[in-house]
Amino acid sequence: VMILIEGEAQSYTSLAQQTKIFGEAGYLRKLEVTDIGLSDTGTVRTKMKAFINADALLYTKKVQAVSVIYNP
Repeated sequence: VMILIEGEAQSYTSLAQQTKIFGEAGYLRKLEVTDIGLSDTGTVRTKMKAFINADALLYTKKVQAVSVIYNP
């Protein structure tokens, strides 16, 4: 599944930090940051394109990862 994001950051540093967080999250792959530029107000505008790992969307994978111990 591909997603397109248009965003705005306070600075180039905060954009780089957010991009790093997205890249390390594990549920996105092929993160592309494009069209980086300053807005009229001094913020940094950008577009991002990424593909979501299909396993991240599967409810059954999340349920399997949770272990619950019930002892009445």
